Amino acid sequence: MQRAGQCRDAPGRPLPEGLWYPVPIQPLIHEAGTMTTKLERPLKREIVVDEKPYTLTIDADGLKLVEKGRRNGHEVSWKQVLTAAPPAP
Repeated sequence: MQRAGQCRDAPGRPLPEGLWYPVPIQPLIHEAGTMTTKLERPLKREIVVDEKPYTLTIDADGLKLVEKGRRNGHEVSWKQVLTAAPPAP
């Protein structure tokens, strides 16, 4: 936290002595100007394909798509994604 010089609700008016408010976290901006968040833990989302629910897990190793209620599914590593041939136009 950082001590503020002015009140956020009334600009130009000082905060009462002893009050603090958190400073917003600055986003990570790369040279290209895009904001990204590091993938530090698995990200799971539910999707529906042909009226069947699936769980999509994205992690540092790659992607995994599993039908809901099942253990085995389709796994693709990031290296496989990068070396796959592009789709024909």
